[in-house]
Amino acid sequence: MTIWFRTISMMSSWLLLSSLALGYIVGKSPDEVKKVIDYIKKEKQLKVYVDPKKRVFWPIDLPFYVRLATGNDSDSDSYLLKDVMVKRLEGAQEQINEGVRLDIPGSQFLRWVNHVSQEEVMFRFIADAGAPTTSLKFNDAPRYSAGDKIFFGKGLSVAVLSQDEHSGVKQVFYTIDQDDVAEYQKPLQLRKQHSYRFGHTAVDHVGYRSRIQTNYFTVDTSSPSTDVSYEKNHISTTFSQDTLIKLSSADNLSGVQDIFYKFNNQDKFRKYSPEDGISVATLSTGSQILKFFSIDNVENRERSQEFQFTLDKEAPQIAYTFLGDFHVDKNTRFISPDTQISLDATDSLSEVAGIEYQINDSPKRAYASTFLPAINNGEFSLKYEAVDSLKNRSQQETVKIIVDGTPPTSSHSFSGPLHNRKNGGVFYISGNTKLSFKAEDQHSGVARILSQINTQAPMAYQKPIQLGKEGRYLVRYWAQDKVNNNERINPILVIVDNTPPEIVENFSFDPLGEEQEGNESIPVYDRQISIGLTGRDSASGVQTVEYSLDKKTWNEYQEFLKFDKPGTYTLLVRTQDQVGNSSQKTIKFKVAGEGWGTYAH
Repeated sequence: MTIWFRTISMMSSWLLLSSLALGYIVGKSPDEVKKVIDYIKKEKQLKVYVDPKKRVFWPIDLPFYVRLATGNDSDSDSYLLKDVMVKRLEGAQEQINEGVRLDIPGSQFLRWVNHVSQEEVMFRFIADAGAPTTSLKFNDAPRYSAGDKIFFGKGLSVAVLSQDEHSGVKQVFYTIDQDDVAEYQKPLQLRKQHSYRFGHTAVDHVGYRSRIQTNYFTVDTSSPSTDVSYEKNHISTTFSQDTLIKLSSADNLSGVQDIFYKFNNQDKFRKYSPEDGISVATLSTGSQILKFFSIDNVENRERSQEFQFTLDKEAPQIAYTFLGDFHVDKNTRFISPDTQISLDATDSLSEVAGIEYQINDSPKRAYASTFLPAINNGEFSLKYEAVDSLKNRSQQETVKIIVDGTPPTSSHSFSGPLHNRKNGGVFYISGNTKLSFKAEDQHSGVARILSQINTQAPMAYQKPIQLGKEGRYLVRYWAQDKVNNNERINPILVIVDNTPPEIVENFSFDPLGEEQEGNESIPVYDRQISIGLTGRDSASGVQTVEYSLDKKTWNEYQEFLKFDKPGTYTLLVRTQDQVGNSSQKTIKFKVAGEGWGTYAH
């Protein structure tokens, strides 16, 4: 005989179930629960499930009955066993008609014992008492938790995982933000930035439904935003080496994880420290670019930003200038007492805040305008420095300066014939005599010598002067040094004497007559004649008078020349003035002998 058990759900449709269970459906929102219940209400009844391996899964809430069949196919005749006896623990027996209820899930057995052979036959089926479980698996996106809040980054894929201990999961359902319920088929791609309310549940093969699980999470696809600020000693975006750059970033969802920065073309970004800020002290002077970005806690990276600024670590360039007469000889600087000093500073990146100067060991002064050193003569030291508006201070510079208030001294000299009567201020010279000047100066040195002749315009002396033409010349000369100190004018009177002296002879008495010798008439004088010789010069004066008798030696004339011997005489006379002009004269005469007059007449 074959014994065949068939569950009540496989019987004809007229058989009513004695028990109906929907399972437990629990959610955060009544509306959400209602939507899920309404959606799955199409399958209200618990039912028996036979899997592909012919295993029978019986809902534990459904009582079962036993039928005896004549064959193992569904068309065989079967007969319901209504005579069911229940044996109580106390030994009593009771007949029941409402079916057998299961208490424990898992494998169940109906045992038949052959009283003759004592063989046992076990009829196995599985009691399914539990609903499936569901959970979410998040893939392909960064995750961050803050308290009870969960954030995901870009590329989120959500898979609904479910499992059932006995009959297995038949369907999985989900709802997003309490919208329509949908059956889960494959992982969901949640790309939109949004705070999601994700509900999910599952139904197993015998009709048990899991509680609705609700997960709350936020998809954050937006990047943080970073701002720049700066503090300490700056002017707008021109920074000093003390300036500190601050970066602050904001993200309205998952929050900022880190900020990174680098300067200019540096290879790597560095992690920003809010406690330290960013120092610019190691950068070089000039235009700079700070590049930075931030990353939030789900790895949304901000597009790299740039902040341009100028770093000024250099002190102003300071220089002095002289307003007035000055001269620089190698490293020595000369100025006149009237020369003012100007200080000027420039800074290519920021403004000059001030200039200070100091003369010798006097207190420092703030420079406001050009100044006189208030020193008439001698050397002093000028110290000066400048500071810009970012407090970059230049090194103190020192320069040695000599105030030259003493003019040069000049003198003159002559080369050639010269006569100066009793060392007076009148100088007699010849046309060939040259006038020279020289000068000396104790400090800055002689720049030039100027001379002026009569009313002519002054001219710079370059070479000895030859006046040449006879006449009187008032010559003025003076020297200038290299800081324009002018010497007092030195006047001299120069007389150019180009005219030779005149020779004048004086005979002690008149001639007796004349005597003809060839074409020449010769005066004849009586014996004991005396001749006086004189030179006349209207300028420099006569220096010498000399004579030579009958072309013999020259003798300096000192007294009258006496002639008492008869005969013809040739007297050569020459004279020279004080500047070398000379003249010569021949005096021919005859001293008469006895009886001259008789013959003459």
